[in-house]
Amino acid sequence: MTALVAGVALGALGGGAGGPQLVRLALIVVAGVVAVVLAAHRRRHERRLEQVTAVATIAQQTILRPRQGAVGAYRFATRYVSATSEASVGGDLFEVLQTPWGVRVLVGDVRGKGLEAVQVAALTLGAFREAAFSCGPDLRAVVRQVADSVGRSLGAEDFVTALFLELQPDGSGTMIACGHLPPLRTRSGSPVVELDVREPQPPLGLLERPRAEPVLLVPGDRLLLYTDGLSEARDGSGEFFAIGPVLERTTDLPLDRVADTLLSEALAHAGRRHHDDIALVLVDVPVLPPRPGPPLDHTLSLA
Repeated sequence: MTALVAGVALGALGGGAGGPQLVRLALIVVAGVVAVVLAAHRRRHERRLEQVTAVATIAQQTILRPRQGAVGAYRFATRYVSATSEASVGGDLFEVLQTPWGVRVLVGDVRGKGLEAVQVAALTLGAFREAAFSCGPDLRAVVRQVADSVGRSLGAEDFVTALFLELQPDGSGTMIACGHLPPLRTRSGSPVVELDVREPQPPLGLLERPRAEPVLLVPGDRLLLYTDGLSEARDGSGEFFAIGPVLERTTDLPLDRVADTLLSEALAHAGRRHHDDIALVLVDVPVLPPRPGPPLDHTLSLA
């Protein structure tokens, strides 16, 4: 198109004669050539940017894989918001895997921001995806292998907070909190509670011998695993976002609706002051149909 415009302009002046007209003609020729070169360069740059963006999008989707619907005996909904508008992933991370030893879940937060945090997050996720299937039935072995893999690549002041959760089909499970926020549990007719962590472990990079805690859920329970970008979202007065009230008034909503509500209200609360990644994983324990036989004791005892 640029070359066509330049050609039309040359044709319009080509019929004239004289020195001034020749000067104008020469200027149009030079300007036309420069415009054609710049247009070609801009188009090549746009194509290269489109290719890089497509590759980056695929890479980010590979790093962070959203989970929706059923995994094993449970239902999941995940959400992620990067603090950087140009990227869809940051230093927060999550993963949900169905393994021969139960559903294994990881939620974590890398200290720091930027490309280095993304690289550590990708390393942590890769180590977990490998260890979750190769370390057998003991969740502590999974955590040890992930901690060892990540620790070899961290600097002296770097670390990763992480929460590991393993769930069995009957609602029993195991949890290891490595410097990370414990899950919140919602149960119909009861207030939102934080699962008790009696032996909090240091973050990955500082962890030596992980200790596991038992978890017992009943049908109808809902868990929220999240990073501090959600709980530490602040408004203009410095007030933190209150997660509990949102969970309490959305108890009867579908899992996806709850995830969307949490995220949208946290971002609205923070406004333009949102400077941290947010990752959240919601877990529903399905209500099972009644079975013949004596009633089951579903009393919950959090360790």
